[in-house]
Amino acid sequence: MLSSILTGVFIFCVVVGALLGLWRGMGKSIIRLVSVICAAVVAIFCTPLLTEAIMKIDISSMGLAADSTAKTVEDTLMYFLQSISGVGELMAISPT
Repeated sequence: MLSSILTGVFIFCVVVGALLGLWRGMGKSIIRLVSVICAAVVAIFCTPLLTEAIMKIDISSMGLAADSTAKTVEDTLMYFLQSISGVGELMAISPT
């Protein structure tokens, strides 16, 4: 009789502990999911703005431009890409 009561109490404690752990774990997982989704949305909207700002930086006064006509980071990257034989040919025939 005492053994079955102790077994029942033990099983009850294990089940309650498992349910509480599941509840806490789900709460943490939901918070993490929401934060990852928010970070992805922010990254999607901020990436073009940051890229455009970086590409338009004037580096002519810093002496970092590879070509004397290149004034921005974008011009310097275009110069380097055009110096690669296959890429330069693809850029020449590209409509954009």
